[in-house]
Amino acid sequence: MMFAPTALHRLPVEKALSQCIDINTPMSARTVTLAEDAYAALAAQKREGESFSMVVRRLTKSDRSVREFAGAWKDVPDRTMREFDRWMAWSDRESRTEMMRPFGRTRR
Repeated sequence: MMFAPTALHRLPVEKALSQCIDINTPMSARTVTLAEDAYAALAAQKREGESFSMVVRRLTKSDRSVREFAGAWKDVPDRTMREFDRWMAWSDRESRTEMMRPFGRTRR
């Protein structure tokens, strides 16, 4: 099977390494972009013989239902929630910009 060259193939090796995925995995896979500190934190949680998928599953496993959190933020003032929403929107824009920077693209 041939793969079309992408911008990833033109990156220096040290930049491309954090963008690689295993194409031999018999199940669907997703590419997740992590900041270096987030990658280091995840790698530090990795046990011998454990894949990153296994680490994520182990760390996010919960016997709690999402319904337990219903109403948890009901006492947060509206102004605080608006500030939080603005921060989340800004953070999303910054993340998208950072993800595209290695490929020479900027936010539109």
